[in-house]
Amino acid sequence: MNLYGCAGAPYGISIATQYQVLDQANNPMKSTAMVPQEEITNIIFNGTKQQDQFPQWHHIGPTPYPGTSLNTDTNGQFFDAPFGTCTSGFFVETSQQKISMLFKGINYVVRTSQWTITGGPLAGHGSVKNDNGDVNLSH
Repeated sequence: MNLYGCAGAPYGISIATQYQVLDQANNPMKSTAMVPQEEITNIIFNGTKQQDQFPQWHHIGPTPYPGTSLNTDTNGQFFDAPFGTCTSGFFVETSQQKISMLFKGINYVVRTSQWTITGGPLAGHGSVKNDNGDVNLSH
């Protein structure tokens, strides 16, 4: 995981996370034929339900972040970047993210995370963590 930054917004955090696609036996799936997609739903911002950001499957990449692409790389890895929230004031946001691999026209859900993202309590600070316990970053 790497900090990506919050350009133009003093509160929050944005990160880049590299994922490895695994098969059912926990072995890396080394293929460039998979397209990482996501659904981001159930967004609660400062206690208020928000409109779902991506209620239907949406490509994770490419984005302006270096190393992102439409497909997984030759090792079956991909970057989800930027991921986070940046605003002008203190906040707490929760959401659900499902990640799937689009392969031969079928979406295979490979991961579901409940996220908590905060901005503050002071400008220049933020944190992001998931319920899976494998992402927990702050600055």
